[in-house]
Formats: sequence, structure tokens, C-alpha cells
Amino acid sequence: MKLQDLSLQAKRGNPLRLPRRLRSPRNDRRGFTLIELLIVITITALVGTTGIVLTNRSLAHRELNTITQLIESEIRQAQTDAFAQKNDSSHSVVISTSSITRDGIITPIDAEVEISGTDEFVFEKGSLVPVTAGTLTITLGNQMADIELSTYGVLEITTGDVSP
Repeated sequence: MKLQDLSLQAKRGNPLRLPRRLRSPRNDRRGFTLIELLIVITITALVGTTGIVLTNRSLAHRELNTITQLIESEIRQAQTDAFAQKNDSSHSVVISTSSITRDGIITPIDAEVEISGTDEFVFEKGSLVPVTAGTLTITLGNQMADIELSTYGVLEITTGDVSP
């Protein structure tokens, strides 16, 4: 084919095709090259790994929040019972790595947490002010929460990441 024939084909609306002898043999192949497949597999692995890491961090954070809320609830209940003079006695909460005990009632903790600081809070009957005030630190993985009970009976909770 001559150059004039090619230009006439293009004017008539026919697609411009190179003669078979001028075409690259690579253009006839269909599918993906090995490098394209490796790039796609690498990107998929990176996205999957990132998703798994973020999911694990989110689950640990949620677990720590659940445990923190449970401890907060037990402390507030002991404080309320003491103020209401329930059972005409003082009320306490004892926290360990495996359970929370309020007035003899044991609630298990189903996660492997580390506890440090004040692990027992006592309220005398008729009072909202604790006999023992302090800060309880709960650590789960790289997440931590501080539960602080002031000498005035005010609870304050802060959460964050454990610094390396």
C-alpha cells in the first residue's frame, strides 16, 4: 500500500490499518504482561495489609472503650449506693486484670489488659467523696485509658496511644 492509498482510506471513513508486514508482532498479542500483573498484585497486597492493620487498631480501641465504660459504670454505681446508704455500709470497687468486683459482685474482663495505679476505690456510706482517690491506668495493646477519681468524687477519663 502506498501512502496515497492510506490517506484515501482515512477519507472514506475506513479505519487506518497498517499492512501486516509493518505491524509489530507484539500488537497481535492479547492479555497482560508479567510486570503489569506484578504491579497489580503488589498494590492489592499493600491495600490489604493496610486494611488489616487499621481494623486491628480499631478493634483494640473499641475493646478498651468498652472496658473503660464498664469500670466507670461500676465506680459510679458504688458512689451512688454509698450516697444512698444502701445496705447501711461503705461501697467499693476493686479492679484487677481479669475482673471488676463491686461489693462482692464479680464482673469478668474478657481482654488481656494491664492495670496500674489505684486499683481500689472506696466510698463511705452517705458520701459521694471517695476514701481512696487516684488514677487507674488501663493498657490494651498500644491503646491506654486513664480513669481519674478526684478527692471531690469527680471522674475524668482520658484515652490515647501508648508512647513508644
